[in-house]
Amino acid sequence: PRPKPLLAAAMQPGDVVFVPAGLECRSSVVAPSFSVQAASKASRPAPEGPGPTVYALLSLRTGEQTVEASLGRYLNDLLRQSALAQETDGFLRSAITRRTRAAGCDEAQLSSAAAEFASKVSAAGLVQHYRERMRRLRAQQTADATTSAANAPSKPAGVSSSTVLRVSDGVCAHCTDGSTAAQFKRGTETLNMPIADSASYLITDLTDGAPHKVSALRCADEYEKICVCQILVFKGCLEIVQ
Repeated sequence: PRPKPLLAAAMQPGDVVFVPAGLECRSSVVAPSFSVQAASKASRPAPEGPGPTVYALLSLRTGEQTVEASLGRYLNDLLRQSALAQETDGFLRSAITRRTRAAGCDEAQLSSAAAEFASKVSAAGLVQHYRERMRRLRAQQTADATTSAANAPSKPAGVSSSTVLRVSDGVCAHCTDGSTAAQFKRGTETLNMPIADSASYLITDLTDGAPHKVSALRCADEYEKICVCQILVFKGCLEIVQ
């Protein structure tokens, strides 16, 4: 049998839940218990059944942000950057092993170096070091995102009912009324696209190669018409007439 869930919560828009690595997460849509009528402000039962939902799942590298990892980075940076006495700095940079200690390592010098280094360590310093590390990380992520956005290929313009479209230059389109497939050829490349028969009429209109206003294309559903045209523009099968 499946184990009982550790957490079962109803989330609202804007809520965030953190799921540690290794735990299974499942979600389902729960119909709201009431809806509000804009005119009367009266509440009434909502229809049963699931509704649409949108959620974002972000993968975080939390292993790098644990207390242990943060403390290790803090101490490492202290060793490299702190103004320790020259003798202490040299001693801490040397290798201290069981063999060297058995050979007569200076315990007094070890205690003195450890005490001096410990005097540089504090909880406030650890917090400040973490904040500064996160600031640098955010700055690097922002710079990387800006560079990626600048180098990203431009997306085709959006399609609306007033947009004028035609088959892209160099593309041959074939479709017939009532068909469930459309074919687009460019040179030696062929795209055989499954379609709903309701979309076949508008694609057939476009196969003549002439410019057509989206609103004039044959399709009973205006939303479907715009979506089909937008997809064909994204795929390079259609182009917008300037």
